[in-house]
Amino acid sequence: MWNHPYQTAFYILAIVVSIYGSSIRAFLSLPPQKLNIWFLKTRYFLLSAKITNLNKCHQNSCNLTLYIWKTVAPAIILICLFLALISINTALIARILSSHREFTVVHFRIFAVLIMYILIIILPRLVTLTLFLLTLDTFEDYLPILNRKLINLQLRLKKAGANVGPEND
Repeated sequence: MWNHPYQTAFYILAIVVSIYGSSIRAFLSLPPQKLNIWFLKTRYFLLSAKITNLNKCHQNSCNLTLYIWKTVAPAIILICLFLALISINTALIARILSSHREFTVVHFRIFAVLIMYILIIILPRLVTLTLFLLTLDTFEDYLPILNRKLINLQLRLKKAGANVGPEND
């Protein structure tokens, strides 16, 4: 299981999917259409969702707390599991060394799966949370830029022949 020839490629692919998961989900949620319109609509909906999230979090601290908590809570749980497994493995290795038994691969695999889950799922989420909080810090300066990008995407969609508005959501 751990000596797969494409193991590193799978891990890199999982990290990329973890980072761009919301973009992939938004792309697949739209009905099939011309590829350029599909990409433009995806970018438009992601940008409008980002502006909505920034507005909600900027206006209400409760929304900001919930936004942060849904990212940090799984990280805290996994870090606690990681520390618990470290202590269990340390005790297990000490017992094995004292009784002259072999250390099984199963214990190591559980530990390795948890490490890979932390690297693939939690760290990219924490990075995206950090970027979101940095954007929120400069919200007043960043909002006109986001609105210009949104208007630019609307114009590009109109040129491509697609209508975007509340009735098309």
